[in-house]
Amino acid sequence: MHNQDKIFSEAVKLGNLLGTYRGSKQIGMIFGTFDIVHIGHIKFINWAKDHCDILIVALGNDLLVKANKGPKRPLFNQDVRAEVISALKDVDFVLKMDNPGFANDTHEAKNNIAQIIDSVKPDILIVGRTDNSFEAKKEYSTTHKTEFLEYANTRPISSTEIIAKLESLEI
Repeated sequence: MHNQDKIFSEAVKLGNLLGTYRGSKQIGMIFGTFDIVHIGHIKFINWAKDHCDILIVALGNDLLVKANKGPKRPLFNQDVRAEVISALKDVDFVLKMDNPGFANDTHEAKNNIAQIIDSVKPDILIVGRTDNSFEAKKEYSTTHKTEFLEYANTRPISSTEIIAKLESLEI
């Protein structure tokens, strides 16, 4: 499978494709920005893949990243980030989320999360504790009887901190 074939813009289409695997494979789903891919991201993706057969990465859109990370972000647009993430061996599919309502745990964010997850229908939601929508995803798992795994990163690495360090360098 070519990396471009792993990238989807519509949750419903990805959900339909995944229907062929239901019952025989455990489908896991993670969410993220992945603006500058670093070792923390790689460890999260590897850990997630260890807990499922098929791993989907739901990738935040550029408006969401700007809302969460600030006006200079993302450094790389969603299409570029999707290509990078799709090239990782543990990533089976990338879903480019087009809705900016994932920025927090508001009612709108909860509805957007539910719509995406309802379309994809993963068996397992795998969420890092630093995820802005952690509580909404946990609540969804409880009410929809979807397995919920918390990724407990003991030494978080931040793309934002990496960018700040790079900006402070005198070259």
